[in-house]
Amino acid sequence: MKLFKTLIISALILSTMFGNLLSQEDVLRPRYSGKATEKSEKSDFKRKPFYIGVEGGLNTNFYSQNLAWSSPVPNSVYNAYSSGLGFSPYFAALIDFSLSSSWSLQGRLTYDAKSFSNSYTGVVDNYDVNSGTTSDASEEMKYTATCAYFGISIFLRYDLTDNLFLVFGPTIQLPLDRLDQTNTQTLLSPGAYFDLTTLRTVNTFKTDPATGLNARIGAEFGVGYKIPLSKKILLVPQARFQFMPTLMFDNQLTNDGLRSFYGNPVLAGTDNLLHSLQVGLGIWFKI
Repeated sequence: MKLFKTLIISALILSTMFGNLLSQEDVLRPRYSGKATEKSEKSDFKRKPFYIGVEGGLNTNFYSQNLAWSSPVPNSVYNAYSSGLGFSPYFAALIDFSLSSSWSLQGRLTYDAKSFSNSYTGVVDNYDVNSGTTSDASEEMKYTATCAYFGISIFLRYDLTDNLFLVFGPTIQLPLDRLDQTNTQTLLSPGAYFDLTTLRTVNTFKTDPATGLNARIGAEFGVGYKIPLSKKILLVPQARFQFMPTLMFDNQLTNDGLRSFYGNPVLAGTDNLLHSLQVGLGIWFKI
């Protein structure tokens, strides 16, 4: 409920800011009082309404990065970090101004959560304390990562029909916190343990990377449909693709020493990107 109130207040603030800009007087052509002027202003207002609204929906998140070893490590469990898929919510407040019969300008403030995960079953060393020997063991590496952004977007909206429209425009996302990541390693081979006799699964929770998240700049484009509920209220389902070519965080270097036969090569993670498909439902109020 607090989040809903915050989004409503944000939409009203946007409305006031845009309204003040539009209402500023042109000193070279000042307004004159009179019935004709009043009628003209009323007519213009009817032709060019604006909306405030709130929207909520679901992200489908697609994560990827390039992994490169300084020397090969076959079946490394670190391959889990090459990609990720996940679902997360988003919430937005918006204001939408008509520019013409077909075009509108829309400003949006968004709380955008992100989540993605992946798993990979590879091979690691299994050290036998009793015999002092090392053998291969099958292990599953799974990670889950979560974070959140504050988004600011400016869209152009084009009406294909009275109800069907397209939206597109730039967006910037500012991180609200660091990237929280949980790793789970599970030994699958019989007789393989992390300790002497019992431990087969290890959970580690960490904040990664140490440098935190970057601000991201990208673009969104999609389609929506206006469903009138009354003269002043619209129900607006939308689907948009969020294309973000900016890195989530700086490129990372670590070492892969989980298979001693292949040494301790450097592992570089580069070009980490996160794109999202958003499906949401909004309520717009005609002002």
